[in-house]
Amino acid sequence: TTLVIGLKAMFEVIESSGGLEKVYEDTRKRAQATNKALQALGLHIYPKVPANAMSAVLHDDANKIRKILKSKYGVNMAGGQDHIKETLFRINHMGLVNVYETAWTLNAVEMALCELNIRPYDGTANRVFTQEFYQG
Repeated sequence: TTLVIGLKAMFEVIESSGGLEKVYEDTRKRAQATNKALQALGLHIYPKVPANAMSAVLHDDANKIRKILKSKYGVNMAGGQDHIKETLFRINHMGLVNVYETAWTLNAVEMALCELNIRPYDGTANRVFTQEFYQG
């Protein structure tokens, strides 16, 4: 019974958010803006043609980045699998993800890169993400 009640509540949230098509469109925009922001940080998106469900980044320091994100910024990211287990991190875009959550995640990634002396922090991630999401 509680699952049915929860499902009904989620359908109401989706409907009040503009419907399923709007959820899909926002997911696409969030994914594309995230990928542009990550690339602006000098990161490599994986695979070459990414799905809108998530952004995946290949980087030799992916595990270090994930550890900093979790311990310092409260951002928990999945790693890769099999041969890319240690060199990949993923940002989810599926579902009712708020724009500010993605912006915070990208900001945290940029701060982690700075902490690892990979690149200086200058707000590029949020600037590019916001510009692409709202104007792209």
